[in-house]
Amino acid sequence: FPGVARSFGKAEKRKNEDVAASPIIALTEVLKRGKTASIVVTSARNLDIDGFSLLMRLGDFPSNPQQLVSGIRSWLKAFGQSWPPHGRTMPLNLVMTFSGSLVGQVITSGTHGGLEGCFDQLKDLGCLADPKTVNTLATNYPQFQDGHISGTPAEQQKALDDIIKDEAFRARFGDSEESFREMYANGGTDHVFRCLANQAAASRRAAIVAERLAEAATHLHQLILQHTPSESAATNERNRALDAWSEAIATKLTEPPTSEADVDSATRLSRYLRAFINIDPDELDDVPQNAVRLRLNVRNFIEKQFRAWQAKRSDFLHLQMIGLSEGTQATRILSYLIEASDAASVETFFRENLGHLTSRLDGKHARRFLAVQMNNALLNRVRFSPAPHRAIADGEESVRTVLEALATAEEGHNPEPEQSPHYHTTIYPFLQRLTEIKTFTAGTRLAQTGDTELLAIAKLP
Repeated sequence: FPGVARSFGKAEKRKNEDVAASPIIALTEVLKRGKTASIVVTSARNLDIDGFSLLMRLGDFPSNPQQLVSGIRSWLKAFGQSWPPHGRTMPLNLVMTFSGSLVGQVITSGTHGGLEGCFDQLKDLGCLADPKTVNTLATNYPQFQDGHISGTPAEQQKALDDIIKDEAFRARFGDSEESFREMYANGGTDHVFRCLANQAAASRRAAIVAERLAEAATHLHQLILQHTPSESAATNERNRALDAWSEAIATKLTEPPTSEADVDSATRLSRYLRAFINIDPDELDDVPQNAVRLRLNVRNFIEKQFRAWQAKRSDFLHLQMIGLSEGTQATRILSYLIEASDAASVETFFRENLGHLTSRLDGKHARRFLAVQMNNALLNRVRFSPAPHRAIADGEESVRTVLEALATAEEGHNPEPEQSPHYHTTIYPFLQRLTEIKTFTAGTRLAQTGDTELLAIAKLP
């Protein structure tokens, strides 16, 4: 991992003109900072890195361990590996440089008490210093003063044998004992490069990249097929949207109150849901006078009212409280409800009851009756609402029995949302309506720009 600064000075704030006037400042104080981390993260995302070797001078604390850990983490995650790593899943080496100093220390002081203290500086690396995760190697450079090993050959050999036998050393180096012997014999660099060559030859990067490309190709193919035109494309898209909303509503039912003064989730959801799907008579146009006699296109008038109401629902202030993220989603969902509504029944009601009005005032008041019929058609209340004429006292579904059960649930503060009267009267019938809409065939999908190209791409091997 090259380029990690071994010392850090306090950053000095520079003005734009200072940087422009001095290339040295631009290179050493601006561009240099963080360039290694940027290169590592970018290369990791591009899956260009086969393995890592962390070079640490034995006895020194690692420089900027946070940057080292962050870089290795981004590399492993880019290849789909877990973090912290479990075992040696990828080629990761911890190379202890100037390891000859350890031989000199043992010649001078021996190994009394073990060598654990010689490796304490690596604790800041966390799992990157774990022998189960990294392959520990050793190098030395006897041509430099810091790499010179003092003592006679016999003393050096005895110190080497004592080091190899030490439990802390064996725990640190594990099956890499040969690397330390090579370090003592010839500096160990040849052994390190042989290990790197073997790791490169056995690298899993090509196989992992191939797997990732195959996964990406599969996801792309699925995405294209999802949006290619088909006879059921519109129906499938509608059903996905309705399923997503039903799941969001179910999630809202499990949300706890935000404060002690807040109502339970079923009450809160029912309140906002009723407000959202309610058709306000004041938002409708006045019912025309003498509509039947003047042969008014009643169906067009009714559809216009539905669309005008739908457009205004996108501005509903509490969309997130009913599981909708934004106005566009709300408009799209309502289009499915309107499409599945029995507009013919509303038209029939209009012609029979509202088609012969002669007063403008009556036309204004008649909006209330039209709004009720539109709401009934929107939610199919004829099917999903209780029968209008229940028995008063006899039977399990009588008015008294049902009201007593709901009152008991309310008084007992039953925490189950499904036991709430709001769930029985509003939420559950509405979820049933969404399920029913999925059984209808959605409108025909019109040809769109790019259909031909998507079909061609989907047919590629």
